[in-house]
Amino acid sequence: MNTTGKITLGLGIASAALLAAYLFTGDRKKKTTEFIAKKADDLKRTIQKKIESFDDSEAHYI
Repeated sequence: MNTTGKITLGLGIASAALLAAYLFTGDRKKKTTEFIAKKADDLKRTIQKKIESFDDSEAHYI
């Protein structure tokens, strides 16, 4: 990995850490945790629907 890639990766990680620190401080903490919990629940439901709807009852021959 070249120097530019390392700097870009470092800046990306640092900015993500700063954003997380900003979102989880003060009054934003409650709103952020509720938002993340809601989105995780929605994602879980979507995955469950996809798993339940998968039907591979037909035989496939090569």
